[in-house]
Amino acid sequence: MSQEDVEAVRHYYATVNAALSERVVHVDLWDPDIEMDMSRRLLDPQVFRGIDEVRGFIEDILADSEAYEVVPEEVLEAGEKLVAMVVVRGTGALSGAAVEVPVAHVLTFRGGKLLRLEYYGDREEALRAVGLTG
Repeated sequence: MSQEDVEAVRHYYATVNAALSERVVHVDLWDPDIEMDMSRRLLDPQVFRGIDEVRGFIEDILADSEAYEVVPEEVLEAGEKLVAMVVVRGTGALSGAAVEVPVAHVLTFRGGKLLRLEYYGDREEALRAVGLTG
């Protein structure tokens, strides 16, 4: 994978985190046909399609959290997809409880914008899904 691809993913997360810290949603990072497959989450598993649904999903996260960020630790190439090993950190708005969870995102970009994000709570499962492990 090129260093440019790695930097594009890191830039994506840096931009998202800056927006989240300001409590805004950056729809200009998304392809109009965006899809976020969060169906593997334990809580509220769903698939969000289109800018309006994805924006609503992100707005719900912001409403439920005092702080929220997604920190990429490693980025791997899998054909046309990229696998980002990330740590999701947040603080609950009501409870004040801090949460830090290592997960994986399988990302597909089109024209420099995010087209699809697939959430995996198990990093090895994400690698298997894109054929990087047996």
